[in-house]
Amino acid sequence: MNADTFPYDVVALAMLLLLNRTLAPSLRANWSFWSFQAVNIAAAAYFAWFGIEGVEHVPVASYIVAALCLFHVVQNVIVRQRQAPPR
Repeated sequence: MNADTFPYDVVALAMLLLLNRTLAPSLRANWSFWSFQAVNIAAAAYFAWFGIEGVEHVPVASYIVAALCLFHVVQNVIVRQRQAPPR
């Protein structure tokens, strides 16, 4: 990592993780919920493909972060199913 670059990808990851804990459980409309899950999947693809700036010497870190993003997709779907009214 260059000394004059800012780790925007890490800040974006922190914001995504925060939104997964605060915003995702309250999304009621199908389009908003699935759009947010698409953002999680896109973030997972980004981190798996491009990695995290500053930790290029630890390539497994990128895959762990990508797996974390995919885990949140699964977790959000499970939480949504539990919040659904019974049929």
